[in-house]
Amino acid sequence: MPEFQVFFNDHASNDFNTLFTILPPDREYLVVGVPGSFCGRLFPKSSIHLMYSSFALQWLSKVPEELLDNGSLAWNKGKIHYTSASKEITNVYAAQFAKDMDTFFNARADVEE
Repeated sequence: MPEFQVFFNDHASNDFNTLFTILPPDREYLVVGVPGSFCGRLFPKSSIHLMYSSFALQWLSKVPEELLDNGSLAWNKGKIHYTSASKEITNVYAAQFAKDMDTFFNARADVEE
């Protein structure tokens, strides 16, 4: 059987030790914890052969700054959701999502030829 590595990714504040202790001890693969945001690049160019994500793209990389500024038309009064929100608030969320997707896809398209 060929050797392979599994990379687990989460924010740096995640306790990877907990993950490592629940993995089966007789596994036939090598395990690595990679801290950082999945939105940007985490690995060298052309280094990943197969990638799987159970879910991740629904999370924004950050709360848009306009939502936190009480002088902004998009100020969301400390809330982090946009259910029944104004058009300004939904536009700010949509703009952040567009930036995140651009970063996400550009990071994955950055390969050596």
